[in-house]
Amino acid sequence: MVGKLSDDKLMSGSRIPVLYCWAHGEGHPYSTPNDELRRSIAAKHGEFERSDIGEPGIVGNLLEPALVESVGEITGIPTPDTAPDLMSYDGGVFQASLDGLSQCDEPVTVEASDLIEIDGGERSITLSGPIPIECKVTSDFRRDETPLFRGPIQLQSQMMAAGADFGIIITLYRGIERHVKIYRADPAIQKRIDHLCRDFRERVENEEFYRPVNVDDAA
Repeated sequence: MVGKLSDDKLMSGSRIPVLYCWAHGEGHPYSTPNDELRRSIAAKHGEFERSDIGEPGIVGNLLEPALVESVGEITGIPTPDTAPDLMSYDGGVFQASLDGLSQCDEPVTVEASDLIEIDGGERSITLSGPIPIECKVTSDFRRDETPLFRGPIQLQSQMMAAGADFGIIITLYRGIERHVKIYRADPAIQKRIDHLCRDFRERVENEEFYRPVNVDDAA
């Protein structure tokens, strides 16, 4: 959901892809590590005000509960909670707002289909335990690989916060096409997330900025 009220002084699941994509990917299209650091430092001093989420954010928020609930219908997992509590990882290293959370007390086997993709190309997967669900609504066309900034890294952080072995992203493309992708927890990615967020917390405390990643970032 756009505009959830996690603590802006802390790194959050929706902001972690910015740090990750610049450190381990090809950059992030909308923000830089220093943009996020300035935001948290301003919040630390009580000077940060959130901006209006705009019409795309409002529409996304209206569609999100129905899309998240449809994950249960599509996969057969228990109906997700569409308003789970804010989660904190390891005493506040970062926070995570989940769009949905399903609890599989009994194992559920899900088969891949035209609508359901399993990361790694497997034909089936058996889910159990807590299942964080991230919802994305985009005007973009579906791609062969989901960009890291559009859910996969955010979902890994949510799995860390929830203590989950599995997670799901449901994406609505162009307002007409749903796509469900199931991921396993990735220890290598999660180790990087842990390191990036601990480093970020120290930078907020010491107000120590990152090396600029572009010309605007150096201003």
